[in-house]
Amino acid sequence: MSETYRTWMCLICGWIYDEKAGLPDEDIAPGTRWEDIPMNWTCPECGARKEDFEMGTIRRSAEIFLGQAGCRVLLAEDGFDALARIVDGVPDVIFCDILMPRLDGYQTCALIKKSPRFHETPVIMLSSKDGLFDRARGRMVGSEQYLTKPFTKDSLLKAVAQHARRAADAPAGLSPLNA
Repeated sequence: MSETYRTWMCLICGWIYDEKAGLPDEDIAPGTRWEDIPMNWTCPECGARKEDFEMGTIRRSAEIFLGQAGCRVLLAEDGFDALARIVDGVPDVIFCDILMPRLDGYQTCALIKKSPRFHETPVIMLSSKDGLFDRARGRMVGSEQYLTKPFTKDSLLKAVAQHARRAADAPAGLSPLNA
C-alpha cells in the first residue's frame, strides 16, 4: 500500500512544501509530515511562519464542490493571475483568498471593486482568520461575504447561490455579464 503525501503552499510567496520530497537542505527528511515540522520553522523563500501555509486540498475541495454543483471554476495562482482571469472569464461570483502570493486578497478585491466593468460582481473573501478586524477590512474593500476556512460544502454552495442570484438580478448595464 502506498502512502498518501500532501502538499502545503505558502500563502505569502507561493512556495510549496511536498511531504514526499521533504526539504533535505534544511534537514527535513523525505516523507516528513507537515505536523512533524517544528512550529518555529519558516518558509525558505520568504520567512513566513508555518501558520501561513495552507494544505493544497482546501482549494481542490472547493473546486470539486463547485464543479459538482455545475459551476464553471477558474483558478488563479495569485492576485495578479486572478485579475487576468476575471477579465477573460467574466465570472458571476469571485472567491478571493485573503492570503495570496504577490497581491493579497484585500488588494485584489479593492482593484476588482474599482473597475467599472466588475464593481457589481460579488466578491466573497476566504480566510483561515476569523477576527473582527479581518472581516471589517474585507467589507472596507468591498467584499459581500466572508467565509472562514475550513468551510463546509453547504456554506460554499449557499454563498454561490445567494450571490450568483444577486448578480443575475442586477439591472441591465450593471450586470457583470453585460459589461
